[in-house]
Amino acid sequence: MITIKLPTMIRLKEKNVEFLELTLRSYGALTKLNDIFKKNNAKVIFSIILNEDSQIKSFYVLLLNGSFEDIVKEVKMISEVLSINYGVKNIGNYFISPFTITMNISFIDEKAIIIPSKSLIRSFRALKKRWGLASLVFLYHLGYNYGATLAKKFLENGLSSEKALIMSLEFLKHTGMFKDYDLIMFNSKRGNIVLHVYESVECSSSSGRETSSHFLRGIIGGIVSEIVGKEVTVYETKCIARGDRYCEFIS
Repeated sequence: MITIKLPTMIRLKEKNVEFLELTLRSYGALTKLNDIFKKNNAKVIFSIILNEDSQIKSFYVLLLNGSFEDIVKEVKMISEVLSINYGVKNIGNYFISPFTITMNISFIDEKAIIIPSKSLIRSFRALKKRWGLASLVFLYHLGYNYGATLAKKFLENGLSSEKALIMSLEFLKHTGMFKDYDLIMFNSKRGNIVLHVYESVECSSSSGRETSSHFLRGIIGGIVSEIVGKEVTVYETKCIARGDRYCEFIS
């Protein structure tokens, strides 16, 4: 598994961090940029290189041990550099990029937002503490609508029932809802499913006698319901929160 850290907000003891955003005409400029960084004792902490609309977009986080002004002057002299933005917002020992990196989920080509998993779990806990059993219904239906929307997107793109289910599960896996899954059985006509989910974020920080997945259970219910064309209720019969090896969902 590859972990990608987007350092638009970073915390360092050093006080000499700069962000650099460039539009390039060709990949040939990248070698020249690296030579400039090396010459001026600038360490590249992180970089992103993208091909967008026949242009090369590059983003750098630099740890400096010299003059950033000299780097900027030399970069501007590269003929393949079409545009340059740079700077940093400094709050205490936090360094923030002055320009935003927008994330698009390539599976469905939509803009994404990032919510820290611990913050999401704390929100679920606060909801349960305040509203009790009623919150579990709320979480289920919140997930249900999310899952139905997800499956509908893949169905509209021409995927079969089984492939739309797999793509929906892959989407959830790749966006961090769980580490992995095993689809044991799926009947697209009856809406029956047996699904094993490993290391669910929702359940990983819980413990007790009861199953803990209500949001994810709702998501799976929404996916299956949208695929079969009728409302299907999904139940969680095993849960890592109570010591099982995986969370099991059936309908």
